[in-house]
Amino acid sequence: MRHFQGAGLAAAALAAVGLMTTAYRAPAVAQPAPMTTNWAGPYIGANGGFGWGNSTYSFMPGGSGGDSVFADDEFGGSFDHNISGGMLGGQFGFNGQWSHLVVGLEATMDWSWANGTATNPLPTDNDAGSTYRSRMKWLATITPRVGYAWGNLLFYGKGGLAAAQMSSSLYNPSEAESFGDNHAYVGWTAGAGVEMAVWNNLSVGVEYDYYGFGTQRFGGQLSPDTTFPIDYTVRQNFSTVLARVSYKFGGPDSSAPPAPVFSGLTGPWNAPTNWTGPYIGVNGGFGWGHNGFAFAPGGSGDGDALFAPDDTGGAFTQTMHGGVAGGQVGFNQQWANLVLGLEATADWSGLTGNSTNVLATEFPGATYQTRLRWLATLTPRLGYAWGNMLFYAKGGLAAAQVGSNLNATGGFGDPSFSTTHSYVGWTAGLGAEMALFQNLVVGVEYDAYGLNGQHFGGETSPNTTWPLAYNLRPTFGTVVARISYKFGGPVAPPAASAAAQMAAPAPAVMPAHSYLVFFDWDKATLTARAQQIIREAAANSTRVQYTRIEVNGYTDTSGTPQYNQGLSVRRAQAVAAELVKDGVPKAAIAIQGFGETHLLVPTGPGVREPQNRRVEIIIH
Repeated sequence: MRHFQGAGLAAAALAAVGLMTTAYRAPAVAQPAPMTTNWAGPYIGANGGFGWGNSTYSFMPGGSGGDSVFADDEFGGSFDHNISGGMLGGQFGFNGQWSHLVVGLEATMDWSWANGTATNPLPTDNDAGSTYRSRMKWLATITPRVGYAWGNLLFYGKGGLAAAQMSSSLYNPSEAESFGDNHAYVGWTAGAGVEMAVWNNLSVGVEYDYYGFGTQRFGGQLSPDTTFPIDYTVRQNFSTVLARVSYKFGGPDSSAPPAPVFSGLTGPWNAPTNWTGPYIGVNGGFGWGHNGFAFAPGGSGDGDALFAPDDTGGAFTQTMHGGVAGGQVGFNQQWANLVLGLEATADWSGLTGNSTNVLATEFPGATYQTRLRWLATLTPRLGYAWGNMLFYAKGGLAAAQVGSNLNATGGFGDPSFSTTHSYVGWTAGLGAEMALFQNLVVGVEYDAYGLNGQHFGGETSPNTTWPLAYNLRPTFGTVVARISYKFGGPVAPPAASAAAQMAAPAPAVMPAHSYLVFFDWDKATLTARAQQIIREAAANSTRVQYTRIEVNGYTDTSGTPQYNQGLSVRRAQAVAAELVKDGVPKAAIAIQGFGETHLLVPTGPGVREPQNRRVEIIIH
């Protein structure tokens, strides 16, 4: 896990809610869930529950804080203790659905009250109630989900990347000595859950998740006595059980068979592009930035100013640069020219920095080496589609792993210090993509990153007598070229459906006193052309003597019969409501839905035929 543990966090994804609610128009009144629920589309929700886990402490020989304050100073020692507590947070994601198969990408963010304290778990020279307290402050994940839809239930598994912040606090009342620090952990998660659609757009569920976070190194100086080093690691694993409630913002008909999942390179290279759907790709480029070092007074690694002046400490800035290469996975949803999405990236990094003799020390051969090992992000994207181009902005959370190596050539035994830490922070960027074909996309992107500072410290090697303590904060940017493959064949972009509506047969194709109103795929909303036809029907009804007006709804064969039956009724209801608005008495209207029966254009199953998506108005 040291080579790649990348994780994206979810807090910034939740900030896209305002955009999502604007783009997906929620129904004014929630509709009861159909026999087969449509799980497709973006969703947001809240969760809460309970978490528990295990913290394993391991002290280095000589890293007890001096005089065996927190462990045996000669041999070190290890123990583990439990943590537990409540969890509360939220989730945000996208689902796509193919018949019973549901595939999605989800981000979560939870605040945690899980904590635990161990008292006197190790033999020390001061067995007077030494305490070791661990607390998980927050927990975040980015995970693909794969599920099976059955009626109004969704059974799913999930797995991916996780990040958390853990604090560790030590206190010895006999010596009145203490130490405390926070570190970011990045690891993996896997879980399973079940959701039930209470209404078509509201679901509740329960989920279990396991987290493996690996080990982080804590160390530096005690307080108030900064003379001796403290050096230990904490390994963390964790589990949660959470209840969830989610609201889904519209989305396409999940029960309708879409275009093939893998359809090759389709469509002319410069055709207007449909950006909706999941995608995966690779990227590569160059990064540059700087690292801010800050040594604490007394934390030079040696009483003789090994890596910084021992009395005052010191600070400097180091430049770094190098290549990056990795991949991206995400999901886009398009409405006319507006494109919204959620994307996760993971890149291996060769960004390195090297500095020599930058601070006044006793040894002129002091070197400070830094390497950014990997980089991962989770970002909402907001874009504007123009022909086969997409211009977008993105911003969200970033995670990385940074290694730091210090060497003092010429010191006693050529002392050195080396460790790695996980970082979390923010990222923001801009990019442009061009669809060479409907499924193949190339692009270029710039991103800026700001990672929170991390505390490095502990013992130098081979001399473990003096503490080393410094902060390291990286800030950098990258430019990458991208290539992505979008799954699913091309379908008409949203603007094309309006053109198809205008090209629909004239209302007089049926016998006298009959009118046809056509609909976009999986829609029960009225276009401007549809409203014009209904106004004509309402006006003509005043010129003839009638006994009743039939409003009959129909669908094409894309979708399950149960879903299509409900859709045909909703279409008929929309037309009837418009007739009433145009002056037709409600009592004169009879509404029926016929689903995918009585096709105007005969087709086989699973066919999206525009002329079959209709409502017929018959004036008797």
